[in-house]
Formats: sequence, structure tokens, C-alpha cells
Amino acid sequence: MSIYHGKLAYGIRKYFPNFSGLEDWGGSTISETQWQAATLLNYAGATIKEKEVPLRSVFQFLKEGKTEGGKVFPYAPLSIDEANFFPQDKESGSFAALEDSFLKDWEKIKKGAPESVGETLLFLAKKYLSKVGCSPEMPHISAFEHIKTTAALAECMERSENGTLLLVGVGLDNIQGFCYDIVSSKAAKSLKGRSFYLQMLLDSIAQDILKHPAIKAAFGHIIYARGGKMFLLLPDNPEVRDTLEEIRENIINSFWEKYRASLYCYLRYQDFSATESNLVVVWDKLNDQITKDRKQKYNTKLIADFNLFFKPIEEGFDYDNPEHKGKKGIGKKQFCRVSGELIEQANLEKNNIQPDPTEPYIWVTEAVKFQSDLGEGLRDSKHYHFYQPLNEGVVLLNDFYFTGSPKYLSLPTLGNWMRGNESHLKSNFAPIHRRKLNDTDFLPNSSNGISYGFSFYGGNDQPRWTDNDGNERVKDFELLANRETTGEHFSRLGVARLDLDDLSPVAKKSNTSFALNATFSAQLDLILSGYINTIWKDETKEYKDFLDIVFAGGDDMLLVGRWDLVLDFIAEFRVDFRKFIGGRDDLTLCAGITLATPKFPIAKAVEMAGDAEDEAKGFNLPDFLTGKKPFPELREKNSFCLLGEVVSWEAEYTFVDYFAKKIMLWSNDENRESTGISASVLNRIIQFRQIQKDKKPNWRWLSSWYFQQAERDNKKSQAIFYLMKIFLITGFWQAKDGGEIKTFKVNPDRTLLLMAMAARLADFRSRTKNNLEEYVNQDSNV
Repeated sequence: MSIYHGKLAYGIRKYFPNFSGLEDWGGSTISETQWQAATLLNYAGATIKEKEVPLRSVFQFLKEGKTEGGKVFPYAPLSIDEANFFPQDKESGSFAALEDSFLKDWEKIKKGAPESVGETLLFLAKKYLSKVGCSPEMPHISAFEHIKTTAALAECMERSENGTLLLVGVGLDNIQGFCYDIVSSKAAKSLKGRSFYLQMLLDSIAQDILKHPAIKAAFGHIIYARGGKMFLLLPDNPEVRDTLEEIRENIINSFWEKYRASLYCYLRYQDFSATESNLVVVWDKLNDQITKDRKQKYNTKLIADFNLFFKPIEEGFDYDNPEHKGKKGIGKKQFCRVSGELIEQANLEKNNIQPDPTEPYIWVTEAVKFQSDLGEGLRDSKHYHFYQPLNEGVVLLNDFYFTGSPKYLSLPTLGNWMRGNESHLKSNFAPIHRRKLNDTDFLPNSSNGISYGFSFYGGNDQPRWTDNDGNERVKDFELLANRETTGEHFSRLGVARLDLDDLSPVAKKSNTSFALNATFSAQLDLILSGYINTIWKDETKEYKDFLDIVFAGGDDMLLVGRWDLVLDFIAEFRVDFRKFIGGRDDLTLCAGITLATPKFPIAKAVEMAGDAEDEAKGFNLPDFLTGKKPFPELREKNSFCLLGEVVSWEAEYTFVDYFAKKIMLWSNDENRESTGISASVLNRIIQFRQIQKDKKPNWRWLSSWYFQQAERDNKKSQAIFYLMKIFLITGFWQAKDGGEIKTFKVNPDRTLLLMAMAARLADFRSRTKNNLEEYVNQDSNV
């Protein structure tokens, strides 16, 4: 039983007093005086008295600094299910029932091996105390993050020398470049595999640090781990520092051998006093070190061997097997179609990711092939394992080689994708921990001596299809965009990149307390990596059939799927995100969306989506000289860019969505004749918008004159054209719709932009509903 878990058990009992067995669990190794000393450090001198209270929104606290008012979470186990997920106006649920469920689960595991049970206990506490406030003084900090970080501080204070501790930062650099640089349209599972690979890579690095005999830490020492980075609390002594330097050197060398300049891992630490009263300074100093390291990555290798970076690139492998010439042969010199690296030898099993044997091969390195297999295997994995070698002489196979000090690794459920290496893994490695993906009901029916936990990961499942042999396979990008099977057309892939606006200032406010920082990060991880899967699985939508959550972590997301579903998904996520953070309106979302044909190079589409995202981030920023915003009534950023236009999520997108649906209704086959709304009307709106974009001043009177004439000539639909005309000129729309009065007010200078975007979306959506046979006939007449 580790020292840490005994202190954790001591903290748990402050909330669940019927939790017994502390003496057996080392709970007697910490006194109340030691606990209070750790608490004072955790909150920079502030004192609290542990008592269960409803958890209030940490986001609302970070905005207003108030510990009262606002919405509260119900007393309920942690879960990503919609029930009990969002904060509510009033207290609900039963804390007594929460304790009772915790104790019943504790009875299932308490008789196991102490170290394994201790790790499982941590996740059990996370499940049952994450939605409980830690005290009346600080109801915005979860009880779990309070006891987790306080126990870590107490353990570090006990083992440290000279009255100092270490805050350690570890992270992966160039994540987006590594994940998104995929050239093949057939590589959907490669893209997903690379994303999941990075999570397991960081998990494995965490194990290398925590389980090192000189460090002997626990999962609870991790303040948070999300978005490709993690921060840990460790004791400060020469042995720990030397070990961290050794691990850092091993990781840097390993990353260079495996990834060259495409991926980098930093590891830095900052010491601080056990009586520190300004934790913000500690975080700032560590982040300054990390920033400097990221700007000078691999500098030691550059100094030691200049030619590593600038030597000529070797030619690819000689591919001269006569059986593979012609249609399947791609030439004699080959490089990885994903990473661009040299492929020294060709092997169909280890280097080809083409799923269709009748198509030309797609050659990749073995590492990329492994990542592609991960993407394939992830769809059937409900959990993944951490493994450790059974003896020091074990050599990791290249397929399973994650980190520089090959002590630990993590892999999803074993399967055929491991390509015959199961026996090596089972003979030489032992599972030590199992994490369930996106499900907090993580305890097994019977224990097998390992520890158990759970983890949130955005997009562990993927859209699937069944081939002619009845095998389920991951859909590639062409199938995500394809609508021909339903008799529909306009197949376009939507590629979207998303980012939370202005998160850094909010995150910095959380650095006043380790528990506050951990609560803030855990809440973000819960919705960005966890609940996003709940939206995706909605049976009333088509997301799980035609949309892939490629990456969701930190404050970034990448979505690929049918274009209309991508837009709908983002809009729905934005609404739920705002609801989750208690209605806070200054944490907003920017998105860049590009439409591409299914065969368009995916890496280029992702790059274009990134450019569109940058356009959205620059929306309505104050003028450099005057300090004034172009549209004072609209927020900065808080927008999305689509079809070359940037639109605010607030009043503007709600109108675009509403107007596009009305246009579709007015212009469908049943209503077109009576309303006078046809494709020509949509085209004229789009043409007028182009005139406006070209900065020709006649756009206003030309468009106004057009709607005036349309109103006069269409007696049956004068009201519709009158609404359009008034909206165009004044930015005001008010109409009765289904017994409800719909009212919109926007800037008159942006009315034509919004109408044109709605017209284009309506046109695209209408074209997707056209019968394919009709489309083919029309096309054949051109």
C-alpha cells in the first residue's frame, strides 16, 4: 500500500465517515495537523472545513469570484450520460445514496492486493465525489479534486528535502501537425489511430514517471492530463530530480529516433516552498520553462550532430517484385504516404493500409501502419490496459514501442490487428491497470488482481459499414460523404477545426490553487472528451453514421463527416457547452469549416479548415488605431467561418439557420409555384452578396429594387418578399411562424451576407434531397 493511498483514504473519510479500514490502509500515517498543512499549501494559505455541499460551477466562480449563487450540480455519480450532467437551479439528488453506492462498490474491491486496490479506490472516489463541493467556503471545487491534490501535497511534503516540492509539466508538441498530416483519402482510421496513439503515448510516459522506483508516485499525483499535456506534484529531493532528467533524456532520444522533428516531448519542473503563498508565480515560472523548451526542441541534438537535420534524404526502397507491377505497383522508390518518411523495406502486411485489394497499395511506415490498426481496433475497444514487462530483459517489439524507457505501455483490447504478436505480449508483459473508455461503471464482475479505472476520450467509436462478407469496417472519408445509397446527392465532406476562445486567461485564474486548477481541467475534460460522445451517439441524429470525431482534447477539436451534419453537430455542442458552464457567456467557440469532395487531400482540407478557423478568431476584433469594433453589438470571435464568410454564433447564425429552413420550405416542389421562391431567387441573393463583397456601392439599391419588384409581381407571396425587403434594408425581421412570433435584429450592413449564406445552405440541403436518378438525367443532358 503506497503512502499516497493511505492519505487519500484519510481524505475520503471526511466525506464518507462510514468508510472503514483506514488503519489497514495506512490512514493512520497522516495526522490532522499534516492534512491541514497540505490544505493550507493547496489553497495558498486559505483554510477550509470539509463538508459536503452541492458542487457549483467552477466556470461561474472564475468569472465572478463568487462562492454563492448560480447553478449547482445534482448529487450523482460522475457520468457522461445526459441525465444529471448539467447544473440545475436547485439542489437535487441524495448525498446519502451517493455514499451508500460508494460503500457497496468498496466492498467489491477492498480485499485485493493493496497497491491495485489503492489505485482503484482513487477512481472510485472520482466517480462518487467529483460532483460534490468540497466545503461551504469553496463549493466550486470538487471534493474529489480537493482530497486528491491535498493527499498528493501531504505525501510530497513528507518525502521532500529542504521544505520544497516539485511542479512537473510534461507534454507533446506539434500534436496537430502529427495528427492531421494525412495524405490519403482512404486513411480515416489512420487519422483516428494517430489521435488515440498520442493519448496512449502520454499515458505511458506518465507510467514511466509515476512507477519509477526512485519516484514511487500514484495516479493521484497528476493534477490533470488532457490535450496532450499533464502536470504532476512530486517530492523534491536529488534522487527524484536525477530520475526526471534521466527520463527526459531517454524520451528525447526515443522521440527523435521514432518521430524525428514531427513530434516532440518536453519535461520540465519547478520547485516551490511548502509554505508558498502565491502559486500563480510557480505556474508562471514552469510555463516559461516549457515555452523556452518548445522553442528550442532538439537543440542538444542539433549541437551534437548538425547533419542529423540537414543531411540529404535517402531514396526509397527498391520495389521490384514483378507480381506487383502495373496496376498495383507504385514505382521503385517509396516514402510513407502519411509521414513522408523513408520506407526501407516493403511488406504488404506491415506497410500497406489499402483495405481494398483491387486498388493500388497505400504504402506507409510500420509505425503508421500500427496507428492505422489502432484506429481500426479502437472501434471495438471498450477499455485499454497498461502493461509492464515481466523482467528487465524483455525487448519491446517495434509495434508496441511507445516511450524512451520501455517499462510501461498501454494498449486497447487485444485483437487481430496485433498481427500475430499476441503471444509475445502475453508471455513477456503483465497487465497492471485497466481503464474503461467513456464509462464510469468501470468495476468488473470479478477482479483478476489488477487495478481499474476509467478515462474519457473523444471519438472512441466511429462510423461503420458492413462489407459483402459481413465484416464491419470503419468508413473511409468517401463513405462518410456518400449519400447515393439513400438516393440523394451533393456529396461533400465537411472538415471542421474548433477552438475555445480566450481560455488561457480563465485557466490562469485557476492557478491560485492546485485543487481549483484540477477541478477546472476535469470539468473541461468531462465535456470536451466525454460528453461529446453522448451527443454523437444520439439515436435521433445521423452523427454516428456519417461523422467522425477525429480529435477532441484540450481546447481543440477536429471533426470530419458529411458537411451538413458537421455544422449541426457544432451548433448543438455549442449550446450544450454553454449550458454546462452555467450560462457563462464569455467562454465562446470559434470554428473553421471547409467543404471538400471525398477524394480531396485530407491534409489540405484540414489546413484550409485551420485557415478558416483563424478567420473566425479574427472576427470583430477592435481596430488597431481606433480601438473600436466594426460591429459593436456583436462579440469578438464567437463565430464560425464557412464558405468564405464569417458569421457570429449569436443573433446571426440563429437567423441563418431559421432563414435557410424557411427558404427550403418555400421553394420545395409543393410550394414553389405558390410562393414564387425558386432557384433563381436564391441565385440573385448570392449574386447581390458577391457585388457587395466586391465593394460596389450599387449592391444596396439593386437588391432593394429586386425585392420591390418581386413583391409587386408575386401577389400570392407579397408578404414573404416584403419581409425580405424590410430585413435587407433595416436588419429587422418579425413574422408569425407556427403560432410563435419570430423576431431577429441584425446590423443592416450584414443582412445580405446572412441571406446569401442561408440561400447557399438551403441550396445545398435541397440538392441533397434530390432524387439521384433525376440528377443523373439532368447531368447527362449537359
